[in-house]
Amino acid sequence: MNNGEYNNGNNGGVKYEPIDINKALPPTRGFSIASMVLGILSLITCCCVYISILFGALAVVFALISRKKIGVLDGMSIAGLICGILGFVIGIAIIIYVNTPGGQAAINSFMEEWERALEEAQNGTGGNGGIGGSGRYEI
Repeated sequence: MNNGEYNNGNNGGVKYEPIDINKALPPTRGFSIASMVLGILSLITCCCVYISILFGALAVVFALISRKKIGVLDGMSIAGLICGILGFVIGIAIIIYVNTPGGQAAINSFMEEWERALEEAQNGTGGNGGIGGSGRYEI
């Protein structure tokens, strides 16, 4: 073996180039996939606002890391970025709404209605049976 030549008598003196493993591998898309998955999870978990905010922030961070590694925002990174931003903003909006007087009034009204309906269900009174209903179900 001399100057990139490999000669064991069978190859006819064919030269080879050593492979640089760092150049041979394409840039990874792992951060793009993670960004997209976390972005989608941030939208799905909007009812759990703190988890949604965490997933949204991580989706944005992973999209930016992916852009840095690959050099361009690919489709999955863009999807993760958009979904992550939406999940983050919706989570913050829910926190703000819940902590305003109008939001508190809406929550209190909902809870009172829920307790009334639960009490009626336990007592068997059943309310009006829905919109325009008589409260009785006959077969």
